[in-house]
Amino acid sequence: MQSSSTNAYPYLPVSLNDDELSAAFTPTEVEIDLAEDHTHGLESKIFFLTLFKSFQRVGYFVRMADVPRAVAEHISLIFGVNYESVPWEAYESRGTRRRHVAVIREHLGVRSFDEEARKAVETLFREVAEHREEIDDFVNAGVEELIRLRYELPAYRTLSESAGKIRAEVNRRYFSSVRVALGPERIARIGTLLVEEETEGRFTLWNRVRTDLGVPTVEGVRALVARKEWLESLDLHRPEFFAEVPRSKLDCFATDAESLSADRMWELVEDKRVTLAAVMVSRQIARILDDLGTMIIRRVRKMHTRARETLREYLWEQQSETDRLIAFTRTVLETWKSTGGKKRVAALEALIAPDLDRNLAACVTHEAHAERNHLPFLWKFHKGHRKVLFEAVQAIRLVSTIPKDPFHHVLEFVLRHRTNKKASVAPVGGEGKPLPLDWIPERWWKFVTGEARRSDVVTTVDRRAFEMAFFTDLSTSLQNGDLVIAGSNEFSDYRNQLVSTAEFTHLLPDFMERMGLDRSAQNFIDRLRKQLGETAERVDLEFPDNEHLRIENGLPVLSRLDPRPLPAEFRGFQRLLRETIPPHDILDILSDVQSWTNFAACFGVPSGTRTRLEQPARHSVFSVFAYGCNLGPSQAARSLPETTRRELSYFNQRHVTLKRLEAASRRVLDAYAKLPLHRAWGTGKSASADGTKREIHDGNLLAEYHIRYGFYGGIEYFHVSDTYAAIFSHFIPCSLREAVFILDGLLRNESQIRPEIIHSDSHGQTAAVFGIAHLLGIRLMPRIKNWKDLDFCRSHAAEWYNHIGGLFTVTADWKLIAEQYDDMLRVIVSIHAGRMLPSTILRRFGSASRANRLALAFRELGRVIRTIFLLEYIDDLELRRTIHDAMNKSERFNQFKQFIAFGGRGLIATNDRGEQSKRVEYTRLVANCVVLHNAWTLTKAIRRIGRKGIRVTPESVGRLSPFLTEHINRFGTYSFKPRRNTEPIDFKLDALRGLKK
Repeated sequence: MQSSSTNAYPYLPVSLNDDELSAAFTPTEVEIDLAEDHTHGLESKIFFLTLFKSFQRVGYFVRMADVPRAVAEHISLIFGVNYESVPWEAYESRGTRRRHVAVIREHLGVRSFDEEARKAVETLFREVAEHREEIDDFVNAGVEELIRLRYELPAYRTLSESAGKIRAEVNRRYFSSVRVALGPERIARIGTLLVEEETEGRFTLWNRVRTDLGVPTVEGVRALVARKEWLESLDLHRPEFFAEVPRSKLDCFATDAESLSADRMWELVEDKRVTLAAVMVSRQIARILDDLGTMIIRRVRKMHTRARETLREYLWEQQSETDRLIAFTRTVLETWKSTGGKKRVAALEALIAPDLDRNLAACVTHEAHAERNHLPFLWKFHKGHRKVLFEAVQAIRLVSTIPKDPFHHVLEFVLRHRTNKKASVAPVGGEGKPLPLDWIPERWWKFVTGEARRSDVVTTVDRRAFEMAFFTDLSTSLQNGDLVIAGSNEFSDYRNQLVSTAEFTHLLPDFMERMGLDRSAQNFIDRLRKQLGETAERVDLEFPDNEHLRIENGLPVLSRLDPRPLPAEFRGFQRLLRETIPPHDILDILSDVQSWTNFAACFGVPSGTRTRLEQPARHSVFSVFAYGCNLGPSQAARSLPETTRRELSYFNQRHVTLKRLEAASRRVLDAYAKLPLHRAWGTGKSASADGTKREIHDGNLLAEYHIRYGFYGGIEYFHVSDTYAAIFSHFIPCSLREAVFILDGLLRNESQIRPEIIHSDSHGQTAAVFGIAHLLGIRLMPRIKNWKDLDFCRSHAAEWYNHIGGLFTVTADWKLIAEQYDDMLRVIVSIHAGRMLPSTILRRFGSASRANRLALAFRELGRVIRTIFLLEYIDDLELRRTIHDAMNKSERFNQFKQFIAFGGRGLIATNDRGEQSKRVEYTRLVANCVVLHNAWTLTKAIRRIGRKGIRVTPESVGRLSPFLTEHINRFGTYSFKPRRNTEPIDFKLDALRGLKK
């Protein structure tokens, strides 16, 4: 049976603990009686029940050779029979199996897969094909439908081949509809793109379409705007052209188009060729709009940062003048106190008069900056960005999501006065009506209007201050979703991605049951309020016995965690392992893992194109080595005599996409999940997320200067399982908080390792993240550095606690949560249905919105959940230790990853943002390959040491990790050995079996 690269098709897990075996594979009395009635002899009964329980787990009849030993051994021991004494292989050749299959089908009411089942699956596949592209999505849906109809599952290949045919049929319909909508003239224009060469080079215009620009300079903005105008002039991007094609399919088509050169495009049938070209143009226009929006935000943030730095420098420089003013004030007060009558007035006049103007000016200056107000310094930096900001704003179409928002009147006013030289202007719109000013933030009010109170009549505004306030508000509104950019992806209205009202009503009951949530907002709040109150009471009651928490000067203090002591025999055991483990070249490691998992099968060309690729395994291993180790094609080719820079570059561009790399990583992860040794390090139910800086060229929109690291770059963000495998990677800008992406990793992970708990450091949490995670059934358990500075919510305003009462600063706003409960559920159901990612909504919640009560509700819910967590955190020493250990695994992975990506001094030497994300995913793939190989190497070494009679304990094995590097050779000349005698991996070999505790 062909296996899936994801868990689309059910299988019997090799790694099972005693509880799982007992719960899933222990026959009931009814099942034992059934076996008694239809078998003869003890062996036949064991065969029958093994087949029966296996079928219950996976939905198809498994060969005895494929039944994990742990399962067969568990059932054998129930009847007091030793596993080794049972002739398992003989069962397949007997007619007894066929009779057993018939009995099991009849008892369970299950039918074999027949023509009727095939038709039902094909009908379902046609529905799935309307929105999905991945074959495993089809298989998942088919498996669920067959189980619902009580059919036995066919082979994976049967479902996958049927899915491929129906997907092609549905896609042909989509391609045809787009071709008809485009018409002959636009189709001819596409042909020109694929033939006509650029004036400055030998590439076709199609290459210009695919090129990613991202230089954040003044010239870069002009290039972006010019590129947008050129792409729009092709007239291939209108939404009506793709009216019949779902958004999810368009994304897949664009990904295919991005990997195809002009020559390869000509290999496609016309309908598909013109569709991919039009979709690619549309995507590139959306990317440009995303870039322009990002550029506005970054430049506004940069000018505020520079103004704040200037303020700090100014205050430091003015410290002596401030000290002089204070000394002068003291002298005045002492003079007033020491003299009286007419002498007092004369003395004060003699003291004040000589420097009156100087002191008044100094007081005015000090007052302007007394509240650390950096706004007076802002124009110095804003004027250098004005040209770029105005060009960017005029190149996009902004739409407000707030009813009766005055934004467009304010924008028209700012554009009209762009070249005005007057210091003050009347706040009057183009039609002579007063311009609304209620959008101006409180801290800006006096700076813009000159008035102290908002109730004062405003006749003029400071032109420069008004303009700076507008762009600052524009930047904030783009981030929180009050403003959207028409045609953009990143700055689109997230509400368009929500499930419809009808879909929400249909999906909600199953979702609520699965997550254990209450449909009634009041019931949900009552349960949460009770949990918060009971947790606070328990922690308060246990405070006197909590040796690790104390209150000093009214502030809580947690004691430092003591490190876990190493087992007495660990050092010697570790030394023996070093002597036992043989050296390996990193290319040989990749070759071995390719042999075990065939991850090369995940790479390939888009459907409908021809390929002349020979030896796909060799090309896959070479490319994964070249890009995953950050060598790049040129440097790698020098160490790989059997390939060339062009071959490596071609394979990466043509055969490898981000999704295919993720699929390859899933294969490796699924193989790792089968290896029993990983249970020594964790359950797979939790993961930790952490980011590290990765240097890239500064000529890229993703690159930002990070003061902590001192160079330009982005953040590599990895989710690492408690079993040490990296289950997800993401490449994000430095400016975005890591918390925005922390939930994406769990929801996009499709491997067999399925965490339900996520750990992070302080940057991986916000109140909104806690709220969304809770409704998604994910437990967020971060290590927060300044936890005592966060708001602790009490459930009632009148509540007080004897010992920890000082922790609570606010009362939960249950009314707001109840008011927005249905809207919050709609967002969560949309995320759960795959319509949007948590990061989509969290990016909107990253800054304050003038009108988004939904964001406030998520934050309020998150504060409650975070309070419950923090109370448990300060009360439970083992919980803190667990979180600390989990974060240590992430930090160790970051060091391990740096060892893997040893080439290029850590620099990602490409400005293409798609390629940058691929490089990070390449590194994750190599890291997981080495983790799998190391785990297997450790398994053999532990067994070898154990056979020598040396005592090895589970505790010592648990202190190991698969992040071994000492035995790996990264340098030298490599050679791919197609006839390399790779030792097969034995997923049944359990290194932990027989160890003495």
